[in-house]
Amino acid sequence: MITNHFTTSLDDLLLRSPWRQPGAPGVVALMLVGAMAVTMGCCILRRRNTERAVSQAVQHERTRVSRDLHDSLGAVFAEISLLSSLAESQATAEQAKELSQIQRRAKTGAETLKNIVWAMDPAAGTVTDFIDHAAGFASDYLSAAGIRCEICRPPSNGGIAVADLSPVLRHHAILAIHETVRNAATHAAAEEVRLGFEIERRRLRIWVNDNGCGTCPQPGEARQSPDAHRSGGHGLRNLQARLESIGGGIRIDSDPGRGTSVLMDLPLQL
Repeated sequence: MITNHFTTSLDDLLLRSPWRQPGAPGVVALMLVGAMAVTMGCCILRRRNTERAVSQAVQHERTRVSRDLHDSLGAVFAEISLLSSLAESQATAEQAKELSQIQRRAKTGAETLKNIVWAMDPAAGTVTDFIDHAAGFASDYLSAAGIRCEICRPPSNGGIAVADLSPVLRHHAILAIHETVRNAATHAAAEEVRLGFEIERRRLRIWVNDNGCGTCPQPGEARQSPDAHRSGGHGLRNLQARLESIGGGIRIDSDPGRGTSVLMDLPLQL
């Protein structure tokens, strides 16, 4: 009787177990799903925290490197330009010509360094910052060349104007603008250059129009000018390749006697 009583009690105990009650499997499933959700949430939170820390570390390193480049190489270029300028006043005509070339190279190097530092600066990465930087270059460069410059800025476009551009895009885009503006000043014999910006459908369109000779070749074509051996379409072909590497494109319309229009199209990468 004791054995039977024990067996009966054990069966009753098993039957009364919470896991054997109606609806228990559903409860267990919900608990498992909840545990998995909590685990996944913790993993996502840790990953976001890690990504945020890595991003902050990268920005800090970019700021440090750009500051070091500016303070070290920038001073070197300035010293080279100053010394060559001082030496030019005491040099022969032939020496002065060489020293003048050294000054120009030093200024070009300093300008290139300035663009690299700017492209790496996390605090200057918005669309508005890019437009301001490009407009400043065009105004200064063309003014020094005695060419009128008109800047056409886009209207305020909400959040797009303050959206960030990647350092790679900024670097290639500003060099493309430099090449185009220099071509207008050097080869087009222009009296006026217009630089404009448009934002549409998360694309940034940049156009450079001049009222020069209108003999600009298409990328890869030879320039029909006395200095064609130095200024053929290879630079424009490189410009096209540069823009295509960041998902952009270029279109050139040139009409002899009526000037040249260059349209560059870039992704905003929002």
